[in-house]
Amino acid sequence: MAEIDVFKEVLIALRQILRTMEAQSKVLARQTGLSTAQFIALQLIDAAGRMTAGELARELLLSQGTVTSIITRLEARALIARTRDELDKRCVVLTLTPAGQDLLAATPRVLQNVFERRFADLEGWEQMQVLAGLRRTSALMNAADVEASPVLDVGELDVAGSSRD
Repeated sequence: MAEIDVFKEVLIALRQILRTMEAQSKVLARQTGLSTAQFIALQLIDAAGRMTAGELARELLLSQGTVTSIITRLEARALIARTRDELDKRCVVLTLTPAGQDLLAATPRVLQNVFERRFADLEGWEQMQVLAGLRRTSALMNAADVEASPVLDVGELDVAGSSRD
C-alpha cells in the first residue's frame, strides 16, 4: 500500500471545501442577485422578526461598516425596511419586506443547514476534533484574525455522487 502524502490530502480537502462554497455562492448570486452575506442577513432578520444593525453585526461577526453596506444594498432592493424603534427613537430597526420574505421562500436550502444537521449527528468528541483541526488549520494559514461570520455560503450544488439532505 502506498504511503499517503498527508499534506497533499489536506490541501485537496481544503480546495474541495473552498470550491464547493465558491460554486454555491455563484449559484446564489445567479438565482437571487444577492451575495452570501446579504442572504444570510435576510435569514437572520427573518428569524428574529426584527433586528438592529448592531445586533446583525454581532450575529454575523462582521464590522459595523460591513453590515451597514449590506443593509444599504438590501434596502435599495426593497428587501428590508429600516424604521425607528417606537420606544427608543434613536434606534433603527430592520425588518423584512414582503419582497424579502418572498425571496427567502423561493431560494434553495442553505449549505449550512445540511452541514449543521450532519455535524449534529456526530458524537461530541468528533465535533470537538473537527473544531480543533479547523482552528489549528486556520492558525497555520495565518487566518485566525480574518473577519468571518459563522455562516457558510448558500445555494444548491449538484455534485456527482453526493446525497442531498
